[in-house]
Amino acid sequence: MEKRDFLKTMAIGGLGLATTSSWASTFETNYLENGDYKLPKLPYAYNALEPYIDEQTMRLHHSKHH
Repeated sequence: MEKRDFLKTMAIGGLGLATTSSWASTFETNYLENGDYKLPKLPYAYNALEPYIDEQTMRLHHSKHH
């Protein structure tokens, strides 16, 4: 691997870690003071991903699996 390729790989990996840590920290605020978890609202409608993912599947995965 050349030095240029190595630096590109490291830069992309660093961005991924920065994005992951900031993304994960947004979910830390979803716990209430009593320790219960509050499900965050989706930033889009359940049917926004159709025809790729139907509304029923989105509702199931967000409300039950999340």
